[in-house]
Amino acid sequence: MNKTASQFPDGVSPYVVAGDPASGLLPFVSASTLPSGGSQDIQVEAFCYRLVLTNDKSNQLPIQDPIDYDPLKYELLGRAIAAGLKANAMTDLFMLTNLQNPSKFDVNSQGPMSLDYVSPECTEYVSASWSRREQILQNIKNYTLGLFRWIQVDARVAPSLKASVASYGLCADEFGTQAGFSAQLYVRESRRLIGDFVMNENHMTLANGFTDEVALGYYTVDTHPVQNVIANGEVKNEGPNTFNPPVGYKIPYRVLLPKMTECTNLLVTFCMSASHVAFSSMRVEPVLMALGQAAGIAASLVVSQGFAVQEVPLIKLKEKQDICRTVTGRAIVLDVSGTYPNGAVSQTPPSTWEYRSSAFGYIGQGYLSDGNQGKGKTLTFALNIPEPGSYRVCIKYPAGSSIDAQRSDNVPVTISHTAGASHLTLDQKSTGQGGDWDDLGVYSFDKGFPSPNRIVLSTTGTESFVVVSAVKLVKV
Repeated sequence: MNKTASQFPDGVSPYVVAGDPASGLLPFVSASTLPSGGSQDIQVEAFCYRLVLTNDKSNQLPIQDPIDYDPLKYELLGRAIAAGLKANAMTDLFMLTNLQNPSKFDVNSQGPMSLDYVSPECTEYVSASWSRREQILQNIKNYTLGLFRWIQVDARVAPSLKASVASYGLCADEFGTQAGFSAQLYVRESRRLIGDFVMNENHMTLANGFTDEVALGYYTVDTHPVQNVIANGEVKNEGPNTFNPPVGYKIPYRVLLPKMTECTNLLVTFCMSASHVAFSSMRVEPVLMALGQAAGIAASLVVSQGFAVQEVPLIKLKEKQDICRTVTGRAIVLDVSGTYPNGAVSQTPPSTWEYRSSAFGYIGQGYLSDGNQGKGKTLTFALNIPEPGSYRVCIKYPAGSSIDAQRSDNVPVTISHTAGASHLTLDQKSTGQGGDWDDLGVYSFDKGFPSPNRIVLSTTGTESFVVVSAVKLVKV
């Protein structure tokens, strides 16, 4: 059970007659006991209809009453309000996200009882027949419409909340065939693969050590209720949880794979082999796009070379996908962790830079930081250059998460090249979440293993932390 704002306040009775078990359970209260922490079950988090509402009267359609209104369905919310749940305005019960138009909003569930349909029917929906699914869809729609009616008629609801909610309506210019009501149920999760490897929340770290990464996770763990249970005679919900894993944790190719003993020609992208918690972070579109790309590349290798999906050469897969933009085959990459050993990296004075892996934006296994101390030290990249010519020089480092991050905006960089030496100043402050390759320009370099030409970062005169992960040369 969670203890966040999504939890029911203390004092909410689960029974039709408050305090009387003989009267039976209220709707949406499970008779099941709370399972032990970490145990496995088949339940999925609650589904809902994400509504598009507007407070522009000229573009409003009324929110219709449901086919079968039953106020008892919302008694839990009434008791929660009576027990102290804040419910004075629309935004206390619903999450509103502006949709560019300042008067139009995506509306999602918020708090212990809102748009989320916390019912066993969500789990049933996953494997139900099409006809049964249609019944469940109608039940969820009726629940959603009934919630808005209940807010307007229940005496426990504050007048300010009634007025706030009444100022919104469905959009006349959205979902025309549905009278403004969302056409698609928001199914947050359903079946998931169980492979030889199952990713879980313990793997959602920058130091997970995976070397078969095909995507990078970044999204918040955002789980919704799976059921409302009875704890010490009161209603509490199980499931809601929110925390932020580190941006950039590696997601391995293995999450796409069935067990070797079960199937060798299937790649699973959306329903990947992940726990409930891990899936809640991995389920977003950018991650799914990367997983789909990896699956497509792997499938082409399987078809052309006759591998089982579990036997795809990871080097070939990663070279083709190139999620870290190392431009395999055209670029010379030298990183501080030794993952890309195309030359040598040296510190002056020796061993004065700190090796870290706590901030996203590096390739290989980590990056170096000057620790914002001992200013005047340097880091030299001497790259192996197989042929002379012009190369674009790029540098990669973990960026800060805000404009006033602990980074320096005046890092001295010296690039020695065929024509002499160029002196640059690198600004490592960034509003990005992970740092991309910074382009330092095009220069001519001599051949050598390593080349006599060097790229040197200095900390002289810097006012904050200096960090670096890798240098890349791309032939032009």
